[in-house]
Amino acid sequence: MKQKKNTIKKVKHKNRIKRTRSWLDRLNLWLEKHSGVGMLLDFILFLAMGATLGVFLFDNDLIPRTYRDFNYLFPLFMNLYLLLSGLYFNVFRVQKEDRASIGDFATVFLYVNAITSVLHIGFGIKGRHIRDLIPALYTLNPKYIWFPIVTYAIFFILAALILFIIKLRNKKSNQE
Repeated sequence: MKQKKNTIKKVKHKNRIKRTRSWLDRLNLWLEKHSGVGMLLDFILFLAMGATLGVFLFDNDLIPRTYRDFNYLFPLFMNLYLLLSGLYFNVFRVQKEDRASIGDFATVFLYVNAITSVLHIGFGIKGRHIRDLIPALYTLNPKYIWFPIVTYAIFFILAALILFIIKLRNKKSNQE
């Protein structure tokens, strides 16, 4: 009897389907098993992305000195930070089968820019312990408020355009 059991185990082992996983999937599985290390890595990368964007936007000579105020650069900072963090999560932290599509990615930008632009232009963005974290745009210098408004509009229009193109492609593929 012992010989039959051993042969059965060998047969089962030989019939296993070998799955090859990419290094990203293996890294993601390892980070899921070691969640403390994964959270620490995410936190460090989010801080590094914010600091890198801050240095790039606020210490850059390509942007004129009058626009280097956080009140004017907030929309650009927010959208670039969302773009980088979304790409990081889609590439490194999500399994290949569960990754968000470009349409899902564009929907986030569509809603965030619509809501934030209305709040920023009309009311300002207030903190809990700080009176005005980012004041309303109409209270700032009228010469320079075009920059945040155009930034909101560009990211909103790009997201809407991407969603429109996706819907047209889906419509054409359904007709054929």
